[in-house]
Amino acid sequence: MGRRKTPITGSGSAAQLALTLSKARESAGFTLRELAERIGYSPSTLASAERGRLTPSWAVTEAFLNGCGTPAAEWRSLWAAAKTEQAVDPVNPVAGDERAPAQLPRGTPRFTGRVRELAHLDALAESAERNDGQAPPTVCVIDGTAGVGKTALALQFAHLVAGRFSGGQLFVNLQGYGPCGKPLTPQEVLLQLMHGLGHSPPSPTPNIDELAGAYRTLAARKNMLIVLDNALNVEQVRPVIPGYGPGLIIITSRNRLHGLVVRDDAIQLSLDGLAHDDCLALLASIATSQFVGSDPQAADRLVQLCERLPLALRIAAFHLTTRRDYRSLSELAAALAADDRCLDVLSVDGDETASMRSVLSWSYHSLPEDAARAFRVIGKSLMRPEFSAAQAVELIGGSRAQALAQLHALTSVHMFHDLGDDRYALHRLVALYASEQARGCS
Repeated sequence: MGRRKTPITGSGSAAQLALTLSKARESAGFTLRELAERIGYSPSTLASAERGRLTPSWAVTEAFLNGCGTPAAEWRSLWAAAKTEQAVDPVNPVAGDERAPAQLPRGTPRFTGRVRELAHLDALAESAERNDGQAPPTVCVIDGTAGVGKTALALQFAHLVAGRFSGGQLFVNLQGYGPCGKPLTPQEVLLQLMHGLGHSPPSPTPNIDELAGAYRTLAARKNMLIVLDNALNVEQVRPVIPGYGPGLIIITSRNRLHGLVVRDDAIQLSLDGLAHDDCLALLASIATSQFVGSDPQAADRLVQLCERLPLALRIAAFHLTTRRDYRSLSELAAALAADDRCLDVLSVDGDETASMRSVLSWSYHSLPEDAARAFRVIGKSLMRPEFSAAQAVELIGGSRAQALAQLHALTSVHMFHDLGDDRYALHRLVALYASEQARGCS
């Protein structure tokens, strides 16, 4: 017997229409993305229609039902009743719902450290508050390697200052890197933001310029906090930045997004690992201070082996709390020190987002093929903290210009670290992953 689906809440024609759409899609056997590709609307538009919060236009409703093989004409009267009930038109907010959006997801429990970065972000928020609406909003890009805590920092700060933004908070996971596979298009991002503001797209099949213009009109001079998490590249987020307004936009990405700094006057905040004492505090907050303090030398070694990455430290602390496989700090540190076990240890069964191997793979699979090859070659051959550009060029082969371009691609997504003076750093966890990929391709 199949599991019963949670019913759509609410009553009246709008709820009945939403339920009709949901049942039609399920009967046809389509996922939201499959139906979206079939009828030419975004998955977020169709999801909004099924939720019933905002009655879709007749064009969307008709395409939705016809795409599922359900005669749309039979449901025109229900759609008209739902439209009247909610008194919505495509360019005005939902009647009776003037509340500011509050879309921030839950922050990271036991958030630790980042005092300097939080102070820097707070100064940006104060600067945004001084904007009288005649200047563009303040934009900040938080970048860093996989597992360094970009989203955690963005959400921690956003929750701290949310009350200072009278226009509300919008949040979109852009899916630039992750298990979802396909990053959101700029159109999909704009549609999500418009729905967050309680509006429908300006036409059934809007192009990017039409969507961006409608969104900028809605966002103009609104004092909003917008968090765009997990961006892949500049093109994904540039259309989403309003032209004017007193708000603050925080973008997180593994990519440095230098184009936003150059053309859009964005402020760049690059994250390194946590300070050593903050790493110990994070471990102690999860695995108890008494346990962590029982062997200070092993705790220090654990921090070093996790490379001060919050995600790796949280996974290590989880193993310490369960006490199933590793009964002491020193035993866990010994497992992490073994090259053939380290990435296996830094994972939690059943959750790709709690695995260092998985989160590194999302960066690797985003690389162009030539950069991915350079990553494998260098990672396999240079298991050391630092190397020179000359060493890398020799290993990569080809012209020096081509090799340096591949190094630049790898530093742009924080797989390698540019130390200046033609020297680079390759962290051990990344090198272990690169070596695994090299063996798999040999």
